[in-house]
Amino acid sequence: MVGEELKFTVGRDARCDVVLADDSISRRHAELLVFPDGMLFFTDCASSLGSVLIRDGVERPVHQDVLMPDDRLRLGELELSAADLLALVRDSGARGRGLPASAARPPDDSGGERWARGTLLVRCDCGQVKPKDAPCPHCKR
Repeated sequence: MVGEELKFTVGRDARCDVVLADDSISRRHAELLVFPDGMLFFTDCASSLGSVLIRDGVERPVHQDVLMPDDRLRLGELELSAADLLALVRDSGARGRGLPASAARPPDDSGGERWARGTLLVRCDCGQVKPKDAPCPHCKR
């Protein structure tokens, strides 16, 4: 493998690379390693409510695992896809840190929205993750 993996923090704290504004998310909930080949490795950081991996419709608690493109994660009470999480990492400024092109592709329904580091994010009524006090890129509410 050429190059090094990049580490991103995910949590409620504004100092995290990806900020999720939900009370069920720990201040520093998880870490995501992105490898040059696009592989994603998820680690729960002893969060209060834990993390659940949902793969092929089967839910299981997860501490560490490689994420597949179709995986979903439940962090506390917030559920998002691996693609959502990758898009949030990408938009947190990851491109400036050399995120590999193979991992930097946005999900098909991203709508081109960009979220800056420290942006507070919430779950829209339609289920998508969006910046707080902004219209949803998916349903436009």
